[in-house]
Amino acid sequence: MVVYWNETQFSGICNVKSNQRMECRSPIIPVGDQLISPDKPLLLDYGFIMDDVSSLLNVSLLPKFPKFLLYPDPVLKKFNPQVKDNIPVIIGASGGGAVVVAIVLGIAFFYFRKLTKKTMEEREEQMKRLDEV
Repeated sequence: MVVYWNETQFSGICNVKSNQRMECRSPIIPVGDQLISPDKPLLLDYGFIMDDVSSLLNVSLLPKFPKFLLYPDPVLKKFNPQVKDNIPVIIGASGGGAVVVAIVLGIAFFYFRKLTKKTMEEREEQMKRLDEV
């Protein structure tokens, strides 16, 4: 896989799983000091280098393929999980939304909602119910 940014080509490794499926790792794209909004990722061209098939070098030019979306690196913060019924629950806020993570049987479940007056009231009600348990 190749992604094009700032007139430069960046490569990611792909693994062919079947004749209809291929999994690719996104390449590392050093954007330097350029700010990328998590709400508005950069739209980049991408393609594949496969046996000199030139039509695959930039598939994002084809109507059925979307652009490659480049999001900023996540910002990590320390947290103290709450434990309800032996399930660690992490509640925080990010980008104007509420983030709830529950870890059950080693699997993390993520839940995100935009914060509005209604969702804040719903969250307060949910927290009251969790406290009652």
